[in-house]
Amino acid sequence: ARLWVGDQQLVDRWYTSSVVEKSGSIDLEAGKKYPIKLEYSEVDGQAICQLLWSSEKIARDFVPKSQLYSNYVP
Repeated sequence: ARLWVGDQQLVDRWYTSSVVEKSGSIDLEAGKKYPIKLEYSEVDGQAICQLLWSSEKIARDFVPKSQLYSNYVP
């Protein structure tokens, strides 16, 4: 998997391996929207990728849909 938040790459683990957790950290400004790019691959149909967050005030959990925005236009 590879993960970028803004222009900063936080995760770069692009090779086949067993289940593993990878994390990174970044300082973000409250109320500001940041672009997120998440890439992952699957080889045998068993790929799992989860995006979680945490902070001093937020326990580790999935990023809520209410905090994700899309500018995708079909």
